[in-house]
Amino acid sequence: MIRKIKDLFKYKICLTLYWPIYRIFLICFPKRRIDFKYYVSICLIFKNEAPYLKEWIEYHRLIGVDHFYLYNNNSEDNFREILEPYIANNIVTLVDFPQQYAQLAAYNDCYRKAKDESKWIGFIDTDEYINLIDNNSIKDFLHRYKSYPAVYFNWRMFGTSGHMDEPQRTYH
Repeated sequence: MIRKIKDLFKYKICLTLYWPIYRIFLICFPKRRIDFKYYVSICLIFKNEAPYLKEWIEYHRLIGVDHFYLYNNNSEDNFREILEPYIANNIVTLVDFPQQYAQLAAYNDCYRKAKDESKWIGFIDTDEYINLIDNNSIKDFLHRYKSYPAVYFNWRMFGTSGHMDEPQRTYH
């Protein structure tokens, strides 16, 4: 019994003395260093939203998003025609995901496949836009949070700008 107490005492002293050194070691030499292919990516699942995809992608590219993981959920519109230039330039990774009630499954699939490719991955819809207030670049904004595992954005409702019916659009 006394030997167990002595061993426990030695362990506590050892832990007390070496814990700060171990923490410094972990900070200086993290277990997992990854050279990411992309700094910021967005994952999206969509269905029949071709008229909105180009504007959505271009807006997010302007604020600094590097790559898009787009999950097609049984679309019947001309989404491939809209996305082809982005796919050819490696801006979009297109995944056909023909499941019913697929949003969470698609997000999980995207996370599993892209977690080692992108430092930050956002999960939003085509009617959602990242609205930066004090920054022009999503990269500058996220750099402030580089030691955090996640960042949450609140949403803001903008309204219809007086348009009650959707105007007809043509995309080339």
